[in-house]
Amino acid sequence: MGLPLFWRDLLLDCAPFIVRLSRLYELAENKMAIVAVMNFIGWRVNAKVWNWRRRLFVLEDELVEECVELLTSVVLEVDLDDRWV
Repeated sequence: MGLPLFWRDLLLDCAPFIVRLSRLYELAENKMAIVAVMNFIGWRVNAKVWNWRRRLFVLEDELVEECVELLTSVVLEVDLDDRWV
């Protein structure tokens, strides 16, 4: 079991981002992005963590904003095991 992957692993309660945000996944340059690295860089809307194959359309920008809102509500803690509350 390796490091959690941003697009492929279940990070939130409903579905992996590869499913939930499939349109963004298709446009992502790094489909094997690691959660810890993305968190370290920061996942603000215009952060360098978001690398796309082309410029995003308005609808896709809105998907990024939705994703960022979801992610900013999550607190990652290094020394604790993951668990549902």
